[in-house]
Amino acid sequence: VNASNLENDIGNESTFDSFYVIQENSELINSLKKIEQQKEKFYFLWSEQTSGKSHLLQAICHNVEASVYIPLKKFSAYPPEILDGMELLSIVCIDDIEEVLGNIHWETKLFHLFNLIREQGHGLVIGSSTPPKGLKTELPDLDSRLKWGITYQLHGMDDKAKAEALRMRAELRGILLNNEILNYILLRSERDTRALFQVLDKLDDLSLTEKRKITIPFIKSTFNW
Repeated sequence: VNASNLENDIGNESTFDSFYVIQENSELINSLKKIEQQKEKFYFLWSEQTSGKSHLLQAICHNVEASVYIPLKKFSAYPPEILDGMELLSIVCIDDIEEVLGNIHWETKLFHLFNLIREQGHGLVIGSSTPPKGLKTELPDLDSRLKWGITYQLHGMDDKAKAEALRMRAELRGILLNNEILNYILLRSERDTRALFQVLDKLDDLSLTEKRKITIPFIKSTFNW
């Protein structure tokens, strides 16, 4: 398994257009949109909560043709040789890097990949739930590589921004959610954006299947709220 035949594990909706940008994240988003033109193409992106980190890494891959998204929560059971040849791609996005730290074989492969990508003048974006200084590595050289480039913390959204993000995601599907419906969902659903978007997914599917408008009674009966 290598970069030439590894399936690019990106979601169709995980684009920059479907990412709701709060002011604290605007500089980061603008940089990631133009990563191929940036002088510094190494980014370390971290967030302690569900703030859209994985969404952004996938959005980069939607934007850059020669790219790959590797979620290590899914691929950590694979041999690290899946990274072979990835330095030839314009951008490599590696998510959940903490999943393989402590495994010397993975760490060694990552260390060499980082060097090869830099030699090629290509880009690398690392995603983690922890800032670089908080990661525990077996390989000191890898620890130094993780501190290369630019580190950003992706900031989470307050409830008002989450409502707007849900509204925007719904509008992209042709669904109009008024303030009353948005508030009803936010008061009853789990508050992280992943859970909110899963609510939207279910409502969208059922409303199409049953040919019903999304109303509060419909939401109430769907989720037993």
